[in-house]
Amino acid sequence: ISRLFACDSAHAAARQAGAAGAFVTSQETLPLAPQRLDLLVSVLCLHHVNDLPGALAQSLRALRGGGVFLAALLGEGALEELRVCLLQAELQAGREPAPRIAPFASLQSLGNLLARAGFADGVADVERIVQRHDHIAALVQTLRQMAENAPLDAPPAPLSRDILTRAGELYAQGFAHPDGGIAASFPVVYLIGHAPK
Repeated sequence: ISRLFACDSAHAAARQAGAAGAFVTSQETLPLAPQRLDLLVSVLCLHHVNDLPGALAQSLRALRGGGVFLAALLGEGALEELRVCLLQAELQAGREPAPRIAPFASLQSLGNLLARAGFADGVADVERIVQRHDHIAALVQTLRQMAENAPLDAPPAPLSRDILTRAGELYAQGFAHPDGGIAASFPVVYLIGHAPK
């Protein structure tokens, strides 16, 4: 690689990539000139984009003919166990359940969006990763470390300690990991596409 650029919504994260050029940008807008890149790689950030078709179209526009687009993003079913337990705990407490986990796109939808954006030879595949955590608080801490704890534009009101405790009990009962603790699903979808020559 003769020249490597890294961008992120946080400058420190972009600089960690070790790139010569690190810049900050919104996940919605890629400030890339048309047909300038041979390779564009997106790692675990596209699932936060509100306009995913637009982001894919921008990515294709930035690639030279024959250029390669590679992406990894969380897909449908990510954190489904946590979603179910928080919903049940709020219902049992007599509260109106609020959306607390952002929606994730299905493998088929992502493959279709890749084709719709105009990528050639598009491939979408999924790897289902299941992590073990000692308890729900450890999972929440992991999500904070991944910067996945508050992706919604308008987060709902915080949960009470009682509801969180109940959600932890439901999680331990319904989604135990075979090695102890609880299981958390992280389906990672991999996208590969080429800019038409």
